Amino acid sequence: MNCALGSHPKGAVSALLSAARSGDGPGGASVAAVANAVATALGFPDSGRVDSTTKLADALAAARSGDMNLLSALINRADTTRDTDGQFISSCSDAVNRPTPDRVRELVVAWGKLYPQFGAVAALNLVKCVHWPSSSPPQPPKDLKVDVLLLGVQNDPIVGNEGVAATAATAINANAASKRVMWQGIGHGASIYSSCAVPPLVAYLDTGKLPDTDTYCPA
Repeated sequence: MNCALGSHPKGAVSALLSAARSGDGPGGASVAAVANAVATALGFPDSGRVDSTTKLADALAAARSGDMNLLSALINRADTTRDTDGQFISSCSDAVNRPTPDRVRELVVAWGKLYPQFGAVAALNLVKCVHWPSSSPPQPPKDLKVDVLLLGVQNDPIVGNEGVAATAATAINANAASKRVMWQGIGHGASIYSSCAVPPLVAYLDTGKLPDTDTYCPA
């Protein structure tokens, strides 16, 4: 694949984010806007994997050269896709263990070191829900009456992949069996972007029965 960002695209993206972080982002865009645009483009591709990745690289390369049109479109798409009022309410309501402002400051530093490209942005996003009314987290189930099919993506730019293992542990503790359907690609939603993930899901919905083994779908 001929990448517009050159032979080291990760370095090019990192440089672009660093420039935005210091106030010199393309077109004055903030680091949060650029990071969210990149994550959304990868998480919700609007075409095939190669084509969508190529379009993202083209947009970033053009922005680096002073043409913001393509990146502005990605920033606007990220806003309309992931920053609606309903999503804000839902995400804050779901986050029962919200950090304090002091903890957010610590996470900005810690996550910025662990995840140089997106860590600080992710930590600062936690501020949005700091003053949201808190509630006690629900107790995990103790005796599930149904087996659980877990779907996940190996490289999910939106939520990561650790939730699958955590949910599997919850199912085990509730005396329920589970099987995994994992797409080993990049995106948000295994059954949306991988036809391989659909048959075990449909069979489970039709019968309530789990497949005999875990399913790993190639990228």
